[in-house]
Amino acid sequence: MELNSNPPAAGGKTYYVCDTGNDENTGMSESSPFRSYEKAMATFATITGGDSVLLCRGGQFPITKGKGINNLKCSIGAPCTLGDYGDKSKDKPLIISSDTTSALKFYGNIDSAKSGGGYVIKNLNLLSTTGAGKGVFLYIGVHHMLLENLHIQGFSLGMQIAGSTTNFIKLKDSVIINSKQQGVLGGCTNCLYAVSYTHLRAH
Repeated sequence: MELNSNPPAAGGKTYYVCDTGNDENTGMSESSPFRSYEKAMATFATITGGDSVLLCRGGQFPITKGKGINNLKCSIGAPCTLGDYGDKSKDKPLIISSDTTSALKFYGNIDSAKSGGGYVIKNLNLLSTTGAGKGVFLYIGVHHMLLENLHIQGFSLGMQIAGSTTNFIKLKDSVIINSKQQGVLGGCTNCLYAVSYTHLRAH
């Protein structure tokens, strides 16, 4: 079974995040969004399958503390979505790493029963201002993940897959640019990389 970039929302909750919001808000409407990257990722780590965390287009979200995700409530049948909302004429939400922190980090476990999967990640800009860290880092056991329409720029590694038992990862319609070391590093079972343009910066 393949993940759909527009999974059915029946019964799913949507949490909104915008740099004009407040982390003390409910996050349950566009008029009452959370504010920070940290709140967005902490929420994504605990939502139920079929739920979404959406960042506002035109918003900027600096990382002050990284967060690894292993959400066992998400599944291939009821994926969890991290994406965008708002005015399509504005830029995709921008997640900014200013140190060695990876913008998006997902991890699992060699034991498949403890490995997170069923994620849809789409319509985001990921930027490193230091040439360090990873844009997307997947470590051991992550499975059934769709990454779509991402712009990943300036990291040491645009995307890294490390460890074993990672499978069914699809990266499509995305750009990886100005990587300090390498655009994509690592491999996995039943994975597809459809990257529209990868540029490696000499160092």
